[in-house]
Amino acid sequence: MIERRRRGLGFRGRVLGFSAVLLIAATGIGLVAQRAVLLRRLDREVSASLDQERRELARLAAGRDPATGRRFDGDVRAIFDTFLRRNLPGEGEVYVTLVEGSPYKSTPAPDGVRLDNDRELVARWTALDAGARGQIDTRAGPVDFLAVPLRDEGRIAGVFVVANFLRGERNEIEDSIRVEAAVGGIVLLVALGAAWITAGRLLRPVRDLTETARAITETDLSQRIPTEGDDEIAQLARTFNEMLDRLTSAFTAQRAFVDDAGHELRTPITIVRGHLELMGDDPQDRADTVTLVTDELDRMTRIVEDLLMLATSEQPDFVRPELIELTTSPPSCS
Repeated sequence: MIERRRRGLGFRGRVLGFSAVLLIAATGIGLVAQRAVLLRRLDREVSASLDQERRELARLAAGRDPATGRRFDGDVRAIFDTFLRRNLPGEGEVYVTLVEGSPYKSTPAPDGVRLDNDRELVARWTALDAGARGQIDTRAGPVDFLAVPLRDEGRIAGVFVVANFLRGERNEIEDSIRVEAAVGGIVLLVALGAAWITAGRLLRPVRDLTETARAITETDLSQRIPTEGDDEIAQLARTFNEMLDRLTSAFTAQRAFVDDAGHELRTPITIVRGHLELMGDDPQDRADTVTLVTDELDRMTRIVEDLLMLATSEQPDFVRPELIELTTSPPSCS
């Protein structure tokens, strides 16, 4: 039973196992590549969003205060108030404003994180002479930021910071990858199960071939494999059946040859035995018996030579063609 189970799981199991390894590897590589692409796209989107906020702030600072109709003229508080009223931060975005080196107003951040409470970070932003981009680590995860200083009469009057908390969007990407991995695993299991059943049906002619070959004996060559279709398996079955036909013909010819040889050799042996048993003391009788026995032995020799020739007649080199020069003149008649 163990041997039969191993045969049943052999070729089909190896093929499906190799296919499963390839599919799992391809799926894993695809998920890793997809994750890398999504994270890179997220970085580009965050960078584009930060640049967009910077451009909107620059347009607002160069315009007029909608409350008074006059230009802002470096009034960073009015610029920040107007910007915060007009703009809502996107998902994961936070606005932080600094005036005269101190926190002014900011929007809520995930997990209650207050970037303007970090004195070292505030001092770093306040000391900027030009816009700066960077990333910091917080208890809410990594944060990409863009700090833009606003000048009033040549001095830094305020700093506008737009920050993007990446953990939420990165978690969405990770969740999406996990869901795809789970779905892909389920689909892979279903596909392998269907492939196992399909492979069993496709390999059924091979099993029939094995069972037929096992059922063939020296006395029974009548087994044949049923063939359907014209694929490789059907061609293999037909080839096997043709081989069995050739073997049947060869065994039939061999049996006929053995029967004929036995019959032809049995007759002279019987004659020789009978005359030797009846041979008397008369010299003439002995001479006649020896002559007859010699003739029968010569006959047996010819029969054996003929049998040997018949046995070698199936060899490819039995007939050797040779060139023969034919005379051009007709033979003379006497």
